[in-house]
Amino acid sequence: MRSFPQLCPIMQQIRNIIFDFGNVLFDLDLPAIERGLRAGYGEHFETALENLRRNRVFELYEVGGIGTEEFVDALRLAAPEPMPPETVTAIWNSIF
Repeated sequence: MRSFPQLCPIMQQIRNIIFDFGNVLFDLDLPAIERGLRAGYGEHFETALENLRRNRVFELYEVGGIGTEEFVDALRLAAPEPMPPETVTAIWNSIF
């Protein structure tokens, strides 16, 4: 087993490192989300988007106010005709 040299006291106190990947370490195709949601919601896109904005769904997800499951449900149920959760996940992941 390989041994490592003793870390300085400051380094011993570090417990977490946070990376900001989105548009910092690699580029995201953010317009892909709108394209996907527009296609998924069809004629209900504007209504769904207004519901999502009014309920601050994107903002809450970004700051950890809601979890992924709640976020996906909010997106899929924002229009009168719900989308399957797999469709929402594929749309969201299309930014990569």
